[in-house]
Amino acid sequence: MTAKGVVDLSARHGQWPTLREVIEAGALVKLAEEAERLAADFRVEDIAYEIPIPSPEKIICVGVNYPDRNEEYKDGQAAPSNPS
Repeated sequence: MTAKGVVDLSARHGQWPTLREVIEAGALVKLAEEAERLAADFRVEDIAYEIPIPSPEKIICVGVNYPDRNEEYKDGQAAPSNPS
């Protein structure tokens, strides 16, 4: 996705049919730069969003709902009423 719309990179790069393969090949930056130079294939409002990587190897989560969160982040948000 670029400011111009959605560029179908999978149609141009059959060797990487999914985002997972692009990442594994170390080609994410290369394809992002290429997408910026190309005309959009689709308008953003014409696409349906799906899970970007259906079967990830890892799921990494960051918890910020705990009592000392505000001391650590110092972002001005209110303390959570029910920290988990």
